[in-house]
Amino acid sequence: MGHCFVSFSVNLTLILQLACAKIDDVGVHTIGGAVASIVDDIRVHIVSGVPSNPTPLWARCRSKDDDIGMHKLNNGESFSWKFSMNFFETTLFFCHFYWGSHTNIFTVFDRGLYEKCDHGTPHYDCFWVVRPDGFYFNNDNKSWEKMYDWS
Repeated sequence: MGHCFVSFSVNLTLILQLACAKIDDVGVHTIGGAVASIVDDIRVHIVSGVPSNPTPLWARCRSKDDDIGMHKLNNGESFSWKFSMNFFETTLFFCHFYWGSHTNIFTVFDRGLYEKCDHGTPHYDCFWVVRPDGFYFNNDNKSWEKMYDWS
């Protein structure tokens, strides 16, 4: 009976470690220092397509566990981060965007958007461009689909 409890405990610990994996300092999804390969690397790219005058674009992106930080983007500048889908495929990132008096907050990555991302090798890419008339998504950095307006 003791052996079954130990085995169950070890398996439960592994499952919890997989479910609670985080992004490390270099942006790679890790579990106890080892790179997780549950789903290939995913990269989300945010590109500013708004004029920098009178104000640049500001974006703060985060998940439940990870804060990607506040980024100031002039027209044409971008930032990105990489991660892996968690064990339960519930990884979600959202961003809060600020441009002058305009603001909006929405999900920039979840399981549904993952399906739309470019499934190239060695990683998947999801691109967002922010324009004066709204927010556009694509998977090839060429053809853009408008997803949201400014609030």
